[in-house]
Amino acid sequence: MFRKQDYDQAVYHFQLLLERKPDNYATLSRLIDLLRRAGKLEEVPRFLDLAEKYSSRARLEPGFHYCKGLYLWYTGEPNDALRHFNKARKDSDWGQNAVYNMIEIGRA
Repeated sequence: MFRKQDYDQAVYHFQLLLERKPDNYATLSRLIDLLRRAGKLEEVPRFLDLAEKYSSRARLEPGFHYCKGLYLWYTGEPNDALRHFNKARKDSDWGQNAVYNMIEIGRA
């Protein structure tokens, strides 16, 4: 689905996954990227809110901070995005991408 650029179908399936397990940050990060490509970033805050409500630890999770940073970067808030990426950069799962995005923001 991802490669065929059938964004609506892919977005639908990612949304179904996140409604069942809102703290699946790998899925959330892919959904944020898909929604950016589809020009529908206004749908992202709903899923960030779902993740926060689902888990009281969301604000402590590097994956949540990475996703929030990605959304903020895509919506033109690089300083806030850097703050969130910084909170994810030391994590073994999210750190490499967080640092990469921090560098990209700095180059812009």
